[in-house]
Amino acid sequence: MIAATLAPAVPAVELRDLDTVPQTPTLEWRQRMAERAVLRAQELDGHGRHLLLAGDPVAPGEVVAAPSAPTIDIAVCLLDIDETAQRERLRRRGDPEEHLRAMSRLRTGCAVTLAIPGTCPTYCAPAAGKPCGGHG
Repeated sequence: MIAATLAPAVPAVELRDLDTVPQTPTLEWRQRMAERAVLRAQELDGHGRHLLLAGDPVAPGEVVAAPSAPTIDIAVCLLDIDETAQRERLRRRGDPEEHLRAMSRLRTGCAVTLAIPGTCPTYCAPAAGKPCGGHG
């Protein structure tokens, strides 16, 4: 919905738009996709444009930890909704009905979890592949 409002001025992608999503996405795959998103943003930045990376719960720490991240400005906006609203959102986007309950539970509360790295300067998310700064 946000993507349609911003298009075509700001292209929007999800991790699944950057490559085929494996059956079980690994940390390595997520890190590779974060780097691809940064490289796409870098390319757009050269033309005075921005990129919206949205959809999947993308840990901001994974994007900031991408090797090319220091070459661009990164801004983060985390939105969170309750489980019922999230399940309805997943249903509207066409996710399989049998997965809705588990997926919405996994994704509900992500904004709080993903925001920790942005609010604590010593926090380094394990998903970014670095040791934690006392927040293990």
